[in-house]
Amino acid sequence: MMGVTNTIETFLVETLDTSLLDQSKRYKNGAGGIGMNLIHEAVSGALRSPKKRYVVDSLKQYIDVCVSYELGREGTTMSIATLNASGELLQELEKAVNPVLQVKHYPSSFARETLMSCTDAWALLKVELNNNNLFEDYMKFVCSKAGLDPNLATNYVRCREILGNHIGMLFNPATSVSAHHLVRQAYLSEELRLSISYLGDEAALMTANQAILNQTFSMAAVSNEWIPVIRGVILAITIGMIPLLVIFFPTGLFPKAVSALLGFYVFLAIWGILDALVHTFSVSMSQVFFNEVRVFNMGVRSIKFTPSAVVKSSQIK
Repeated sequence: MMGVTNTIETFLVETLDTSLLDQSKRYKNGAGGIGMNLIHEAVSGALRSPKKRYVVDSLKQYIDVCVSYELGREGTTMSIATLNASGELLQELEKAVNPVLQVKHYPSSFARETLMSCTDAWALLKVELNNNNLFEDYMKFVCSKAGLDPNLATNYVRCREILGNHIGMLFNPATSVSAHHLVRQAYLSEELRLSISYLGDEAALMTANQAILNQTFSMAAVSNEWIPVIRGVILAITIGMIPLLVIFFPTGLFPKAVSALLGFYVFLAIWGILDALVHTFSVSMSQVFFNEVRVFNMGVRSIKFTPSAVVKSSQIK
């Protein structure tokens, strides 16, 4: 009986998945809102800064001195608008190279700062920021927050796959980007926003609402995390009741025992099918909520709008 209802449930869910034009919306790629959870943690987590403190300090100096100077220089191609809408912030920051302007740079964890040109400082910074290993610890933190153990290689690979699918589906970048790219963009966006007053002033109202957004998302995330647990508990109770109900088979309560057992399995099968339908609908609506985010191509403003879009999307589930 259990096998029959499970087969029917799997068949209907697979039929729904294969009927989708966009295969990234498949139920198995984001059941329980896990993709939204990963996106939210990637752009708004508290541990975004890399552990290499000398990279953090060097980047702050580069932004405070080189980028600020470039933004005010006549004839520059860098502006607040280009930073807000750049899907490649590394390329934007490279515009601030200057062979004359001097800036402090920290070459390693234990070395004293060195005074060098913005051009030389960026050459060293760019190598560090382009290295995905710089954000590896934070990526693992993001996966663990979504309930995937990053210490298991298969879980970690699956985590990055789910995050990558949702990046392509919701942000719709011009070219395929990795999960590490989103984390890098989020980190650079935050550093720019904190260092440049124009970006900070522009995002002040959104920052004031961040606590409310996080609280709202937390409630939705808890709901998404516990619903599968509740379903598992009901399944365990159902399996545990089988021996008890079997006792009534030789008695006059046989029809009621069978109907009770069948009712449990049918209920669980319908639950799974409806969850897949709701998932498909919620993902489609999420793309609508992310319209404002996509306009800014994963730039500074796009990253700031993302938590709000994720919260709205999570409420559907």
